[in-house]
Amino acid sequence: MDLIIYFSGTGEDEITSTKNSKKEWSTPNKNNCLTCKTKVSMNHRHHCRICGLGHFCDCCAPKRQYFDKLRICQSCDKEYNNYEDELNTSI
Repeated sequence: MDLIIYFSGTGEDEITSTKNSKKEWSTPNKNNCLTCKTKVSMNHRHHCRICGLGHFCDCCAPKRQYFDKLRICQSCDKEYNNYEDELNTSI
């Protein structure tokens, strides 16, 4: 995954670019959540703001506080947390 994070040095890091723009969002199955496979309606499905995959239900792509309240999928959340853990152990 291509992800650019701006490190301010103050602990207020932010995403400045993600791999996929809105035009490139993927929708392989428009009726079911990609993670839990539950049926999602038009008003309650979300795309991950990092990888661009979709559709996800509210539970599988909640708003993440550390990403300025953007919705990201569980896979990207896990990858970010692993990256953050590696960064903390290398310091």
